[in-house]
Amino acid sequence: MSNRDEYLDFFAQNPKYNGYLNSRSFEELYYWLGEAWQIYDMITICKSKRPAIEAVAKQIELKFGNRTDINVKEDFVKQMIGTAVKHVLSYYGYITTIQKTFLKGSAEWFKSGMHYEFDEAAPVKKKLHWEPKIINLD
Repeated sequence: MSNRDEYLDFFAQNPKYNGYLNSRSFEELYYWLGEAWQIYDMITICKSKRPAIEAVAKQIELKFGNRTDINVKEDFVKQMIGTAVKHVLSYYGYITTIQKTFLKGSAEWFKSGMHYEFDEAAPVKKKLHWEPKIINLD
């Protein structure tokens, strides 16, 4: 499944957000959430019993906070972003467990999010793989 297909699948599964289907900023945000570093950060924070979006919320605020076609301060948009996190992490076999409040200072506009855990019974369509590489600087 291509990134575009996954993006369209998000809206097929969550039609209440269809008003943002053609939002360039939301599409960019969705793809950004699916990048390896964001996946890694969200999975890692979940292992510490924290909500997944807490790992990336501050970056979302900085990167997407001043866009004109999406208002990250709006509750509906924050819920849509949280649903996008759920959609992205589902490809890795992660399911929701419980809503949790962020640690103080984690983000300005986001205050809570879902915690996720790996479920062996869940379908896994993607796997995060790291290949360490050493680069000589001299």
